[in-house]
Amino acid sequence: MTVQHNNTELTWVQISNAEKAYAMTFNYGGSMEQLEALIDGSEHCEQEVTYYCRRSHLLKTP
Repeated sequence: MTVQHNNTELTWVQISNAEKAYAMTFNYGGSMEQLEALIDGSEHCEQEVTYYCRRSHLLKTP
């Protein structure tokens, strides 16, 4: 079974820094209990998030 979240399109982030950090929330369309039951009954689970960047500093590196 495949469960997808609500945001499959690219999201452009113009500015993000310590004072104005960017965060994104994913909605999987089920309750936490439903998702936990699905995970508990699954042999294998994976999640993929892709991050494309240009002139970005990851993990607070210079």
